[in-house]
Amino acid sequence: MRKISKVILIWTVAFLFIVLTVVINYPYRYKKTIKKYAEAYNVERSLVYAVIYCESSFNKKAVSSAGAKGLMQLMPS
Repeated sequence: MRKISKVILIWTVAFLFIVLTVVINYPYRYKKTIKKYAEAYNVERSLVYAVIYCESSFNKKAVSSAGAKGLMQLMPS
């Protein structure tokens, strides 16, 4: 019985870790905005999410040493 409890606990912790990793890495607060502009510019949403994750890790206040700003680290014109 103890062995089954340990297995269930391990699977529960693993599942929660995976879910929290997804939620943290792909914040849903930008979902509507990303959908709107991805459709407007005919770009895959997954690509937009990937660029945001790589460039700023979803930090909307990110500023690069070159002056790029925001989620996608775009240069001001």
